[in-house]
Amino acid sequence: MLALLGVVDLLKSAAEPEALSSRDRAVLQELADDPSKPVPFRLRLVAWWEGYDFDTWLRHMLDGEGGAAEDGKAGAKRAGEDTVKPLLWSASRIEVVEQIWGPGYTNPCTGDHVRNMVKTLGLTPAMSVLELGSGLGGIARLMVEEFGAWVTGLEENKLLADAGNQRSVLNGMGKQAPVAPYDPETFELKKRFDCVFSKEAFFTVERKQRMIETLVRWLKPRGQLLFTDYVLDPASTDTRIMEAWRRVEPIKPLPWTVDQYRRQLDELEMDMRIIEDITDEHRQLALGAWSNFTDVLRDRKASRETLMLMFYEAELWARRVNALDHGLKVYRFFGFRAGDPVT
Repeated sequence: MLALLGVVDLLKSAAEPEALSSRDRAVLQELADDPSKPVPFRLRLVAWWEGYDFDTWLRHMLDGEGGAAEDGKAGAKRAGEDTVKPLLWSASRIEVVEQIWGPGYTNPCTGDHVRNMVKTLGLTPAMSVLELGSGLGGIARLMVEEFGAWVTGLEENKLLADAGNQRSVLNGMGKQAPVAPYDPETFELKKRFDCVFSKEAFFTVERKQRMIETLVRWLKPRGQLLFTDYVLDPASTDTRIMEAWRRVEPIKPLPWTVDQYRRQLDELEMDMRIIEDITDEHRQLALGAWSNFTDVLRDRKASRETLMLMFYEAELWARRVNALDHGLKVYRFFGFRAGDPVT
């Protein structure tokens, strides 16, 4: 978390908001009187920089000013967002996330991390791989470059898919590592694959059972399934923190528990060899990347748009990392399809 706090300090020094005006204070009272009102971004930013969630900061400000906000009223659930609005993908956001995670990546990942993950698959130039949640295609292209495999990337967000496919074409891998848009709730496949791979892409899918059945059905005999995903640990879940995390996610998170995945894979007669908790590794990757990004940010001048995107991204990952300490986990699943394809 110190790395994320370092980004906050740098953003504050780059674009610290002015002192609250009398109009701002009037708006604060209106928000206390009616929690359904949308919170202006400027006020969310001030609260965040001062280290508070908005509702706590609002009560603090009104109490300090002698305001008459009723206990608990300002803390009622607000319409829409908590402290930030969900992030949408854009060319500017892609530029920011590649500065954080590295070229071709949109979440915690490094080349060495990918190599360690996929070496389990024993990839060769004769093998085909389906990747779900391909993002900008960085992992797909690494599998081509390192192992010569033929990778089909599918990505839910069309802008990301188009950008990822363009990068594959520019790197001479348009045919060996294409990235195309798809709908994870309804997609169908037309060919069988030696391997299916995914990295933290299933937790937002509502129809997980259908999705997994489809993937297993289109695996070749003894085909391999390898994926990582966010899962819930019911024994350690902090409802308040998890709800705060859910509100800032761009797509509504619907994570399963490990037992739900295990039961589904058992029903499909998957020969599961690995089901392991990799939360610590994921957390270290995330915080390490933000630490490196903080060093880069010190030496750069950024536009207001870029600063705002950095703020949103830092807030999103601060919530995710906090959730990892309060009931959210990251697990790795690996196994083979056994028996006949699912019908």
